[in-house]
Amino acid sequence: MNQIERCLEIFRRDGIIELLRRSMDFLFWQILLSELHAVKIYTIKNNILNQLKYDAPPNPYGKITISARDVKYNISRKTSPIRVPHCNGFAQTKGGDWPQNSNIKNLDSYYLKKSFEQRFVFGEKWEETELYKRLLKNKNREETLKILKNKDNLYDSISKNGYQSECDEVEDDRYKDKFDPFVVIDEEGEIYLWDGRHRLIIAQILDLSIPVQVVCRHKSWQEKRDDIYINGFCEDYDTELYHHPDLQDIFNDSV
Repeated sequence: MNQIERCLEIFRRDGIIELLRRSMDFLFWQILLSELHAVKIYTIKNNILNQLKYDAPPNPYGKITISARDVKYNISRKTSPIRVPHCNGFAQTKGGDWPQNSNIKNLDSYYLKKSFEQRFVFGEKWEETELYKRLLKNKNREETLKILKNKDNLYDSISKNGYQSECDEVEDDRYKDKFDPFVVIDEEGEIYLWDGRHRLIIAQILDLSIPVQVVCRHKSWQEKRDDIYINGFCEDYDTELYHHPDLQDIFNDSV
């Protein structure tokens, strides 16, 4: 049912040609390759193109460290032009008017963050949260509480032991569980959460700095990285940009 709804959404928004293109792409990779191999192949392709096109291409698997609270918005994976890693890999670079044409959620008003705050900040029962009510629509009470118990365990682990970085390489088809939260960066350098909501929101509650994996950069932002790499950090740029986490690799290379 989810796949049918997704097809109808693509048809309404992008037309029959785009629907056919994505369907063939999906079938091709599903038949011939696992997600693991698709992620690796697409990431290699992206890295080669970035190396050819840009003076300061990013490390495709390189992480940046951010203050979790600096991430204000979540960008929808359904309506943005950025595709999931097993369909386009890491180190994607895309132009266009995203995130303006995407569904953006303010994390502070997001039901998931409100539910986590109710539980972990104010000590309320899960049954009083919106997350519990939503889960209960598709699962019984026992299954729902089991899922939420896992959230308790995740919070306890991070609060007691600090945020533990995940692995650095794609090793199996559960790659999303193996990486740190996924983010994308728009043309102005704004960082948006793309996946890994639970870990990032818990890090926000605990006011932690965490490593994140960049799935995609806007073409204009990558060009700005190039300009700074070639010409240095000129006075035309906002001084706050000097501390941007996605520029630190450039400054380190120039030392």
